[in-house]
Amino acid sequence: MPHAFHTAAGTLWAEQPANARLDYGFNWTLAPGETITSSVWTVTPTTAPPLTITDQAINGAITSAFLAGGLPGSWYAVDNAILTSQGRQDSNQFMILIAGGEMLTGKSAIFPFAPAAVANVRRSRLMALAKTHFSGLTIRDDEIWNKLLAAEADAERTLRVWLSPREVVPAPSIYDAEAAALAAAGHRVHREPGYDYSPDMFRGDRWGLLELRQRPVTSVRWARLAYPLPNNPQAEIPADWFRIEGTTNRVNIVPTSTLWAAPLNAMILSVISAGRRIPFMLQVAYRAGIENIRDTLPDLPQLVERLATLMLVEDLILPQSGSVSADGLSQSLSIETAKHREIIDDKLARMRDQLYGPRILIA
Repeated sequence: MPHAFHTAAGTLWAEQPANARLDYGFNWTLAPGETITSSVWTVTPTTAPPLTITDQAINGAITSAFLAGGLPGSWYAVDNAILTSQGRQDSNQFMILIAGGEMLTGKSAIFPFAPAAVANVRRSRLMALAKTHFSGLTIRDDEIWNKLLAAEADAERTLRVWLSPREVVPAPSIYDAEAAALAAAGHRVHREPGYDYSPDMFRGDRWGLLELRQRPVTSVRWARLAYPLPNNPQAEIPADWFRIEGTTNRVNIVPTSTLWAAPLNAMILSVISAGRRIPFMLQVAYRAGIENIRDTLPDLPQLVERLATLMLVEDLILPQSGSVSADGLSQSLSIETAKHREIIDDKLARMRDQLYGPRILIA
């Protein structure tokens, strides 16, 4: 019986014990009278020790093969391509982990399943690079994954936006428990100080426009007035008073039918009537960041892969030139990484304009 698959982030995967030999298979959907005439299994990477494929078979609509070997702790991408009697071509892929060794660690907003991301970089970028510049070179999975994480962090800094949402919690210690509960629930948490309060925000027909520090804002959980100490919240503005302006960091505070139940104590009355700006008095808990990076910036994953590959190349050779051996002959090479980085930076700048609007230069 073929070994069972797991699913993670839309990717099929399986774990195989070291030194085991197990079979895997796919059940294809065929038209009446159609048969599978060819089934070819391939695996990447092919570096030693390889994951070997044996006993490829076709049994009606089921194709199968046995896998053995591989390096403990390593991931392999396995492809099965078929051809049918009606001329149809199709393929399926899964990832396989050889048990043992270290797992890939670190969370990515762009690549939810690390092994698939590593296999894609290896297959689509490093294999071509190895043929042209670095023959026989072996790069470990964790090296590729760490460069993907570093490239993603670089892109996040350049774009000045979180690539996955974070829950923003005010910095005062009174909210430590709330921040810990959000983190325990699997949310990324960011702490920040409060915002300056101006009585003009809540006077007459001049209701507030609040520009938060992070963008894009997707929701506001609450906003509270804390006076005179940050750990002394006095009143909470109703949540349904907040109106977010599209994908910006701008939040309008608009009164609705919900009443503001502010306590009429001496402190609140003195603040509202004093007409002075008070630092950090307004504390806001909100959610910001890109909710679905692949829909919002669909070309960003490819740019991050290019940047990660460039980082790997920069680690392998000097910035200007290097020397490698190909087929036993000495061969010099020159890779101008700066030009490739300029192209990536230019595309990231265009993405930033998409998020923030076009830049205006004033001479």
